[in-house]
Amino acid sequence: MSSTRVFFEETCLASKDAMPFDLLKKRLMYRLDAMGVRMLKIYEEEWSYIPVGGSLPNIDQKNLAFGAAASMVHPATGYSVVRSLSEALRYASVISDTLRNRVSAQYLPEGSQNYSPSMLAWRTLWPQERKRQRSFFLFGLALIIQLNNEGIQTFFDAFFRVPKWMWRGFLGSTLSSVDLILFSFYMFAIAPNKLRMNLVRHLLSDPTGSTMIKTYLTL
Repeated sequence: MSSTRVFFEETCLASKDAMPFDLLKKRLMYRLDAMGVRMLKIYEEEWSYIPVGGSLPNIDQKNLAFGAAASMVHPATGYSVVRSLSEALRYASVISDTLRNRVSAQYLPEGSQNYSPSMLAWRTLWPQERKRQRSFFLFGLALIIQLNNEGIQTFFDAFFRVPKWMWRGFLGSTLSSVDLILFSFYMFAIAPNKLRMNLVRHLLSDPTGSTMIKTYLTL
């Protein structure tokens, strides 16, 4: 920000229970002290929680939502702006066309002409492809929460060794469900054996593993 005014941030990557802000502040102060950073004045403090994971919206409801309110936050990163901006125009177009009774067949349930405007809007935000991607992200989120510090460091070391287009696509929600499977195979191939064992164990024992498999197999 300037030579004497700096922004510092302390964060918790992911946790089942929200970490107290006082604890985060204490950790930040310890970290700055260890780095030899001397603070003369605190201009502003900001606190925030970013809820990730959770359930999908009820697509049968009449009320519409968008962005974080529509569960569009990336479960594994907390990002939402990129996807929200990329979906906004199509979402608005479907709502506009529906209100004008100009509905494209691709948004209608197969073999059905009975639909509600809200249902079509929700189907635009959450087609089956997006649900597959989300199930993959939730699987990854649940894995990270279960890893210890050493495991998390090993995980991210492998994560950023995959091709750049893969990890960038993962963070930016641009990988298709098929791309995500390719990503998982690539990461599994370069991961150390201990992380491989954790991945297999997590897939076979954690509920997010079975949910992901079922979601991928749903047409």
